[in-house]
Amino acid sequence: MARVTRESFIKAGKWRTLETRWSTHTAEIQFFFLRPAGAKIRARYGFGWFSKNRQKQTLGGNIEKIISIGFWGVTRVKIQIKLTNDTIVTYGFEALGP
Repeated sequence: MARVTRESFIKAGKWRTLETRWSTHTAEIQFFFLRPAGAKIRARYGFGWFSKNRQKQTLGGNIEKIISIGFWGVTRVKIQIKLTNDTIVTYGFEALGP
């Protein structure tokens, strides 16, 4: 599958969910982020008290950061971002595998 690009207006403050997916044993999905500089991204696996934050990164604005999901077991994964200013966020994703 080719890379898909999405844009979303995100308010500053709390962690905001960009995408919710299910991790699987058959395919990997990669999410690509570049800007805004200083934004924090993460993958949040599971539900409520049983959830875990993984792959925490801070965007620098000049090097693409990648979050990969899949092969972690069958669970819900939220791709989240935290901003210091309200802004439009552009990100991409691509499915790898069958």
